Amino acid sequence: MNDQILPGATAAHGGISEAEKARRRAAIAYARGSVRLEGFVVSDFAESLNERFINGEITRAELTAALKRHHGL
Repeated sequence: MNDQILPGATAAHGGISEAEKARRRAAIAYARGSVRLEGFVVSDFAESLNERFINGEITRAELTAALKRHHGL
């Protein structure tokens, strides 16, 4: 994923289309699966951020920044 506005998306913190939500949900599910294949579990904190990202409440950059802060990076 990148920070570009993709078809179906709107600017940060604006509403996003159902198609964009579906794309984001699929991307998060893929990433979650990858993490699990490595033997890890996504934390409840990260999952709550993922839902906010899927719903267009935060951008990918904000999600990443929050995770880095949470883990002291």
